[in-house]
Amino acid sequence: LNMSTRLVTKDRDPTEIETEVASIIDDYIKTKKKKERQELSRLQVVHVKQLSLKEDDKVTDKMLLVYVSYPSLRIAQANILPLISAIEKKKGIATFFTGKRTILSRWIKVHKSQ
Repeated sequence: LNMSTRLVTKDRDPTEIETEVASIIDDYIKTKKKKERQELSRLQVVHVKQLSLKEDDKVTDKMLLVYVSYPSLRIAQANILPLISAIEKKKGIATFFTGKRTILSRWIKVHKSQ
């Protein structure tokens, strides 16, 4: 998979920070062995937010919050430390990962078990 499939943004264009993080993750995956590469290729980034902490009207710290799709959260958790260090090395910002779930309306579902 390439970066365009790694980044899943519905109904909008990806932001600059999202494309940057997706390319960093792609570069990290390229350094892995074939078996790990296959598993990590299913990792999907849904959204990236850059947050700032302010004290006395001054920005004291910045951080990235990377949302991955819920089905690929387990893959991210299994490789969390190397992924965080790869992003922090390139961006120089503290990084956190979380899963993003999309819950469908009960009127859209095909079957009750969804």
